[in-house]
Amino acid sequence: MPFIDRLRVDEVIRNGYQFDFGGYISRGFQVFGKEWLMFSLYCLISTFIMIASLVTIIGFFFLIFPIYMGYAIAADKVEAGEKLELSDFFGGFKNFGAYAVITLLFIVGYLLIFTPFLLYFGFASLSDLDSYFGIVSSSLFFVYFFVVFIGFYLLMFCVFFAPFLIHYGGYSGIEAIKTSVKLTMKNFWWQALFLFVTGIIGGVGQYLCIIGMFASIPVSVIMNYMLVKSVLIDGGSSELDEIGKSGNDFYAKS
Repeated sequence: MPFIDRLRVDEVIRNGYQFDFGGYISRGFQVFGKEWLMFSLYCLISTFIMIASLVTIIGFFFLIFPIYMGYAIAADKVEAGEKLELSDFFGGFKNFGAYAVITLLFIVGYLLIFTPFLLYFGFASLSDLDSYFGIVSSSLFFVYFFVVFIGFYLLMFCVFFAPFLIHYGGYSGIEAIKTSVKLTMKNFWWQALFLFVTGIIGGVGQYLCIIGMFASIPVSVIMNYMLVKSVLIDGGSSELDEIGKSGNDFYAKS
């Protein structure tokens, strides 16, 4: 399994990294194209699982990251030229506890952002629309809705690296969140634009043809992982690799 070296993470936080916008997108399409049927099948199955989890209301949120990571795990096997099986996609559930910490952050953040919106909307709906308060409330409603949307997007944006740090780097939930924020700040605007574009790609299938989402969603998630893999995995080496290289250099000189 690929490995995220903490030394590499620290290096990126100190020095930043080059952003290969087109490379992440093209690489994502290439990986998906090699096993498009398996990725689409997993998306279909995971969609049914997510829908079924709505019965528990809160359970839906705790499944997001384990299911999301399934695409990355499968992408690794595809790039390594290994045989991909459906069971590989569910490897993300082994870190369920650590992902739950991120999920709780999302829920708390969502409540902090959205509760004032609900209260405001409630007061506005009870007031007379022709009154001064009603006119102001209806006007500010759309402004506040936009602010809520931006706030929730920034929350997701800042923890973008967190699930990958947990799975590939062995980070704890809180540690992964803190590190993710630092990594995000190193290339804020390019990353924001990239996630906006991949978000559009992921939603295209839902708008053009519902069945198309089973292709567009996997592609967008794989593209996101290609960013992480290029910056934190392909761009560095693990501590064991460095020890091995040092040993080889020693024997070469002997």
